[in-house]
Amino acid sequence: MSGGVGANHGYFASSLTAEKEWISVKAAYILAGDQFRRISVLSPLTSEVDHENIYVTFRPRQFLALSAGRQNFLQPVGQGQTSILGTVNEFSASMAGAGFTIGAALFDSHSQHIGNTGTSFSLGRDIADRVKLNADFLRSRATNGKAYSTVLGTIREIISPRLSLLQLVNRSDGHSSVSFGGDLLTNRVVLGVEYQTIYAPFRAGNQFKQALVLNIHLQPFGNISANFATFVAPDGSVKYTASDGTILYRGAFMQGTVPGMTAATLLRFIASVVSHNYIDL
Repeated sequence: MSGGVGANHGYFASSLTAEKEWISVKAAYILAGDQFRRISVLSPLTSEVDHENIYVTFRPRQFLALSAGRQNFLQPVGQGQTSILGTVNEFSASMAGAGFTIGAALFDSHSQHIGNTGTSFSLGRDIADRVKLNADFLRSRATNGKAYSTVLGTIREIISPRLSLLQLVNRSDGHSSVSFGGDLLTNRVVLGVEYQTIYAPFRAGNQFKQALVLNIHLQPFGNISANFATFVAPDGSVKYTASDGTILYRGAFMQGTVPGMTAATLLRFIASVVSHNYIDL
C-alpha cells in the first residue's frame, strides 16, 4: 500500500499478486483525485490508473491459457481541468504446441460516452529455434464509427545468444510499411529495439497503436548503470523514462584491518539516484 499528495490532491494505492502453477492474479485498487498530478506541469500530462484494476490468467492445461482483465484510467485534459475516466475490459486465449502458438483477444473500452470494440488474432511458428514467424490481424471499431483493420507480419532471427534481428511489415488503412529492430547484449551495453502493439482506449480512430519501444542499459564502469526506455501511454502517445544508479561499499574485508570489524560485520552502504522523466516524442 502507498499514499501521498500530488498537486494538492490525495492519492492511495493498494495491490495484490498471487501466483500458482494453474492461475495467476494481479489486482490493484487506486484512489486518485480528478486533478492529481505527480508533477505540476503544463505538458506533458500522463495517465494514471484508478479504481479497480485486475488481471487473471487461468492455465487449465500446460498448452492453454485463458485471461481476463479490467483496467480503469484517468486521462488528464489540461491543467486545472477534470480528467477523463476510461475503462478497458479484456478477454484472451492462447494455445501452444508442435512449434505453433495461436492467440485471440477481445477488447471493450468506454470513455466520455464513446465505446470501442477491438479484436486481435495471432499465429506464430518457431523454426529450428532460430527463426520465429508471427502474423497478427487487428480490428478496431468505434460505436457507430469507422472500422480499422491492420495486418502485421514479424520475422525474428536469433543469430546468437547475444544478437537477434527483427523485421516487421505493417499493412493498415491502405498503406504498407517495413520496420527493423533487434536486440544486442554485451557486457557494457544492452540494446533492444522492438515494436509493440497497444490497445489505447483514449486514442481517436484506430485504438490499436503500434510504436517503437526502445530499451537501453549502459554500465560504463564499476557499479554505475544508466537506463533509457520508451513506452506507450493509454492515449497512444509515446513517452520515455530515464534512470541511473550505483552501489557503494565501505568496510574491512580482512579481520583486524579495523579494530572490532571483520568480514562478518561488514558495513554496506548503498546509494542510488533514480530520476524519471516523461515527455511526448
